[in-house]
Amino acid sequence: MADLLNYAEAYGQAVDEAYADIRTSDSLWKTPANNSLRWDGPNHVKVPLVSVKDGRRNRSRNNITLGKMADYSNDWEDFKLAFDREWETSVDERDVDDTNGILTISKITDEFNRNLKVPEQDKYMYSKLFKEKVRLDGADSDGIINVQLTEQNVLRQFDKMMTAMDESEVQGTRTLYITPAVNELLKNAQITNRFAMANGSGDIQRTVHSLDDVTINVVPSSRMKTDYDFTVGAADKAGSQQIQMFLIAEGVHVAPDKYQFAGLQEPSALTQGNYLYYESEFADVFMFKNKSKGYAAVVAPAATTDGK
Repeated sequence: MADLLNYAEAYGQAVDEAYADIRTSDSLWKTPANNSLRWDGPNHVKVPLVSVKDGRRNRSRNNITLGKMADYSNDWEDFKLAFDREWETSVDERDVDDTNGILTISKITDEFNRNLKVPEQDKYMYSKLFKEKVRLDGADSDGIINVQLTEQNVLRQFDKMMTAMDESEVQGTRTLYITPAVNELLKNAQITNRFAMANGSGDIQRTVHSLDDVTINVVPSSRMKTDYDFTVGAADKAGSQQIQMFLIAEGVHVAPDKYQFAGLQEPSALTQGNYLYYESEFADVFMFKNKSKGYAAVVAPAATTDGK
């Protein structure tokens, strides 16, 4: 019987490299905070939380105090990964021969990754970040704004999120994620010259790449909702709201992701003469309890959808 080899680690790296340009949440999955996490079993991770207790104090001359206690704490925040996914497919040798190699495992998995897995990963990232914000700060948090965006209010709502983060002393580079409809609103906003650039001919170039030095990423609206049904794939879920835009600072979350198995078995009696491919992956998204102010979102009221 042919052996089924596990190429999980190599496959995970290859997927990250091959599909980074079409995964709109790629930079969020690759957050620098991942470098600090420690795997504690197949579906558990720990992240260190270092805090300093006291600030500086007035110094007294000629007064030496020995035996000072350590003025810091080093705790661990423990997370259990719940996004446990698997996929498999078999291919009959005759299908490979009859299609001149078109139906090969590599081509089938490429189609799966591009059109099913990557959109699912985007949907999980955006919806889980929103859920984490609600879990930590509550659904009525100032960081969750329920309003339909228009040309007249889109910049004001952006300013509101930025100001709140400034007041909360949120550190780290900020990125704005928006739907195509909101991108159009920004282009047509009343204060266009705030972010427009004049090209060499003197015409106004309205393509928006950044706003107040905040990078903008445009995401298909179907991938940016508050909840999905992940039973099989990522299906729309009744009651889910459209996330029109959200602002996030670097270092707010951690996104552990590890393939447990990825392998191809050649035709055998157990596979009934077919090629068999199987993969399984543990992943999840967690927001740090002391960094939740670094996330804010504008969602469409429940009865409406983005752009309508």
